Amino acid sequence: MEFSGYYYTNNRYSEYIIFVKQNDLIYIETQINNITITFDELKNNYNLYGYYLLSIALTPKLNNIFYCNEGCFCDFNPDRKWSIETMILNKHMRFKRNNYCGFETDPRKWILSLSPKEEYNDFFRFSNHSYNIITFFIDYEIIEISEELRKQENQINEADFQIKSAATLMSILPFDIALIISNISVPPI
Repeated sequence: MEFSGYYYTNNRYSEYIIFVKQNDLIYIETQINNITITFDELKNNYNLYGYYLLSIALTPKLNNIFYCNEGCFCDFNPDRKWSIETMILNKHMRFKRNNYCGFETDPRKWILSLSPKEEYNDFFRFSNHSYNIITFFIDYEIIEISEELRKQENQINEADFQIKSAATLMSILPFDIALIISNISVPPI
């Protein structure tokens, strides 16, 4: 079995999606409702499949589930003690690795079976609204990539300045001193 999920929270609002994959079936739970469908059906639902892939990326160990008495992030239902360790996104767009309470019973003991067809329409009617988490995740990644690019640009500019400074210095030194300096090996920065 594989367990994954994400959790977004701020002071007034939270949202989550939990996935439990067992063979070719997948259990999906939101704060509104839950359903068990085939993995192929999940892949055919572009929106939910995106959240599944995101939950995989945010869950460090997909087979790790444990009982948690304290320190779990479970503001919506304190009876849920079976936890998934996942990256929780807060209102400041910061990810924090934490224990997220997900289940009232140990899901490793579950035997998944397909939900009745009449539950499909209800689930998909309520779950097709746009969750904020993907927007936050994309914004967070853009910020991280921009910061890394800025650091790289600063390093390139510094190296360029050093090369130009050395070239300028070499151009004004007498030829014999410049030749001696150019033969000295300098360790890379």
